Amino acid sequence: MPERRAGTPRTDEERKEEHKRKYGGGELPLRGTGLGLKGGKGKMREEKKMGEDEVSDTCLAALRAASEVISDKCKFTPPTPAKAIEIEGVKIEAPSAEVEKLKGQYHELTFEEKVEKMEEESEWLRNMSTGWIKKVLPFYEPGTAEFEKARKAFAHSVAEGMVAKYAA
Repeated sequence: MPERRAGTPRTDEERKEEHKRKYGGGELPLRGTGLGLKGGKGKMREEKKMGEDEVSDTCLAALRAASEVISDKCKFTPPTPAKAIEIEGVKIEAPSAEVEKLKGQYHELTFEEKVEKMEEESEWLRNMSTGWIKKVLPFYEPGTAEFEKARKAFAHSVAEGMVAKYAA
């Protein structure tokens, strides 16, 4: 693949090759729609300031891509019966036992309390979110503040999705 040429855009064929090399194929996006760019016009989008509980669009796009690769390439199937939820386009398979816990022992709690309880007590949620962040954001070292912040934000999103779908 030739190096980027200042002022001379890649041909569609070069773009297809580069996209296949980086992402394993799939539909070639429109020009100017890469991560951090606004679709179609090629103008830079102002980066959204991330609050403590927000996850960037770039992170969610990476999670979606990782989810598709894991499902398609690894032929991974959960070892126990699972319930599926979708969060920002990412399909998550949760063990049925986690869903039953939400419906059963947490049934008298408010939505926020159920999410908090799940975040505190679910070993599955903790392990799953740790694994996702290790794969999707490998530049974050486990045990660092950045890693833990990303893991907690992802775990919180999954917990909210599960409570909303199965125990609201």
